[in-house]
Amino acid sequence: MLKNKQKDSAGLSTIVGVILMVSLAILLAALISQFSLELSEILQQPVTAGVNIQESYSAADDTYDVRITWSNGGTVSSIHAVEPDGSQTPTIDEIGQDIEIDDVESGERIRIIGTLESGQSGVIQEYTVG
Repeated sequence: MLKNKQKDSAGLSTIVGVILMVSLAILLAALISQFSLELSEILQQPVTAGVNIQESYSAADDTYDVRITWSNGGTVSSIHAVEPDGSQTPTIDEIGQDIEIDDVESGERIRIIGTLESGQSGVIQEYTVG
């Protein structure tokens, strides 16, 4: 008679263990999928803005002066540029404002960076002078 009780309790213990493991797996899957959806929403937010770029050539010193005008808001709240030497221009935060970069040589690249309200930033455009 003792053998039957041991078999019954061993079977019950296995069932409870399986149910707990399945519940844990479902809980982990739900948490991971929720995190993935939230992360994908953050990463998919585009960084866009319309800019007009004008350059004027100076034959005297063989360089260009570049004017970047923020012409369309897009999704950003401000923009700035990264000059060829890696320095950043002052940030502008209103449509119609300009960024001016002087004495840029032909072939050098300027990156225009937009920043969202959330603080996330990204490259709007890379521009090669000349």
